Amino acid sequence: MLARRLQIQHDAGPFWTLMLVPSLSSKGFQEIDKIVGFMEEIITDQLLISAYDLHHGHMAVPAEFAELTFLDSGGYEASIERDLADLGYGEHVPKRWDKTMLDGVFSSWPKDRPTVVVSYDHPSLRRAVPDQVAVAVELFEGYPGFITEILLKPETRKQKLVQLDSIVEQVRKLGQFDIVGLTEKELGGSIIERMTAIAKLRRAMDAAGVIRPIHVFGSLDPVSSPLYFLAGADIFDGLSWLRLAYMNGLAVYRQNFGALTFGVREHERSVALRSYASNIYYLADLRAQMEKYVLTGDFDQFKDHASFFRDQVTDLEVKLGEEK
Repeated sequence: MLARRLQIQHDAGPFWTLMLVPSLSSKGFQEIDKIVGFMEEIITDQLLISAYDLHHGHMAVPAEFAELTFLDSGGYEASIERDLADLGYGEHVPKRWDKTMLDGVFSSWPKDRPTVVVSYDHPSLRRAVPDQVAVAVELFEGYPGFITEILLKPETRKQKLVQLDSIVEQVRKLGQFDIVGLTEKELGGSIIERMTAIAKLRRAMDAAGVIRPIHVFGSLDPVSSPLYFLAGADIFDGLSWLRLAYMNGLAVYRQNFGALTFGVREHERSVALRSYASNIYYLADLRAQMEKYVLTGDFDQFKDHASFFRDQVTDLEVKLGEEK
């Protein structure tokens, strides 16, 4: 069984995976400060925000309501590309973003707040994996006291996917970081390909004694997150909790959720706010189901899709066996 829970050590911790982390971003959401204000009473575990948004004034430093904050490095907002859950609402025109700006945000961030800082990422910047590791180590040397995460990317601008063989060659060096991150869409062209990549990386890390959480950026929903968890990943974040509504084991259009749950007379703003809260509670319940699975190995701990998840894990095991 590849699913697990791990400790992340910190002076204010330890913090336990698994984590289902709601993200906030100006990319597609123009009023993120208002969303933060509404969610302060509801989000208590983890939250991911972008250094890009802090630098450009799209949001203020949020109050310390989450026990652990992920401070992302801004590559997503600096690009025009969309993640897999993006429905394509609204045009996004990236502003300037560079490492000096990131350093400014890291330097001004409250040092007493438990925080994961993510290595610098920019859509125009690509390096070989050994260089990605070296640059991340150099960056984090200037910011002791933070939990560190390397975000591994494709090595060239022509590549759409991370190069797993290159990562595995450097796997022992990944132990220099507290967390290893990859984006969902850069893991493969299908869910089973992404599950296979996660499982292979997880097995290579385990074999090298690098017991570190794997973070899948851009995956936060009732189907894909459990599948990647079952393949060996530990931390999941995304914006789908703002775009869609979680209902009966699926991520559905928010207006449909509103009509079925609150009636067709409910104003769309009210539906949006109520769906945000409902999604956070849904994620807490889903996490509890996943934790129970770790303890029991019983797929029936999942309230939705238990037999489907069981079948996909079997398919993953067959695929891993075929590729030995």
